[in-house]
Amino acid sequence: MTMREREDVAPTETSQTKKANGERGASAQAMPSDYERSRTTRATSADHTKERIKGSNENRRSANATQEDHTSLFERVSDKLKKQAADAEFVVRARQASEKSELKILLDRCSKVPLDVISDACKAGVELHTDFNAMVARGAEFKQKGWQYGTLDKFYHCHGHCEAVKHGEAGWVVSEAGGLGKEINDFLSKKDGLGLRFKQLKTGEISFAVFESKMSAKLADCYHDMGANLTGRIGALTGVRCAEACSVYRPKRLK
Repeated sequence: MTMREREDVAPTETSQTKKANGERGASAQAMPSDYERSRTTRATSADHTKERIKGSNENRRSANATQEDHTSLFERVSDKLKKQAADAEFVVRARQASEKSELKILLDRCSKVPLDVISDACKAGVELHTDFNAMVARGAEFKQKGWQYGTLDKFYHCHGHCEAVKHGEAGWVVSEAGGLGKEINDFLSKKDGLGLRFKQLKTGEISFAVFESKMSAKLADCYHDMGANLTGRIGALTGVRCAEACSVYRPKRLK
């Protein structure tokens, strides 16, 4: 290669080299330095830390608010329960005072009742109780011997109420109240009354037709018992002996 040719090629190589150097310089300027990268990293970390602190503060405020709500709710419930307890205590005290007042009134009225009336009422009650026990004892005897009860219970119903009414007006009141109360109790009894039959109907042990038949028979029995009671009362008013007034109900085997 001649000197001229070298001179023509040299400027071309020099231009290319400058161009390459310029591109490397621009690339170096476009890339961030280590300091800038570190600064950016620290800024990002600081932002994340601020966000975590902010989130932690918000959670703490939310927890505090929830705790305050729970405390407020507890206080409201506590106050309500205290008020209810106070109201209940007031009601109990008022009821006790009322009962004491009613008991005092009842005792005052009873203190004005003549002693002979109280005595007659007690004697009438004893008569009813005595005949009831006799009915139970004789019923056990009849069962043991295999005898039919027949009108055994009706006889003692009649006889007991006859003896009770012989103790005057107080005896009549005891007879009426005692007789009616016993029949109501028998009709509602869980042994053989409505209590038992309704349970059997509910569990399917008996049909409604059987239930209706059993309760009709029970009602009829109560009705006949009250009829025997009335017969005894009327017999006492006529002045005849109670055994004679109730003889229509006496079974043949009853001595």
